[in-house]
Amino acid sequence: MTPSTHCEAFIKGFEGLRTKAYPDTGGKPTLGYGHTAGVKLGDIITEAEALKVFKSDLAAVGRAIDRRAVRDGIRLNQTEFDALCSFAFNLGEGKLFGSKLWRKLKAGERIGAANEFLEWNHGKDRKGNIVVIDGLTRRRKAERALFLS
Repeated sequence: MTPSTHCEAFIKGFEGLRTKAYPDTGGKPTLGYGHTAGVKLGDIITEAEALKVFKSDLAAVGRAIDRRAVRDGIRLNQTEFDALCSFAFNLGEGKLFGSKLWRKLKAGERIGAANEFLEWNHGKDRKGNIVVIDGLTRRRKAERALFLS
């Protein structure tokens, strides 16, 4: 299974394009459409380069989810898969595979798994305090809706 074109547009809509590296809400240098690997503040990327990196990053996330789902005996439809790709693209595969969301999927609890998306809307503010982030709340609600569609 691979991420759909709808998935690509969905994630790009939340990530947005930034051609100059910036610190994300957690302070991690980020560039293009949410790319973080090897990024340093001050790095610059063209839109074409950002799209190429995005497609590569998303394909890697998709492969990891597909392999793990097969290994764990989880059958996904396309919208479930796309929602999980968005979640993992944003938070990392490790967070997904170690989450209650994934454990509930393995147990066949689709609604319970869908509701777990909503628990992942926190981050650190500039002072290092854990806070609810409105953008993450919107994204997690949209991912849950996509998962259930």
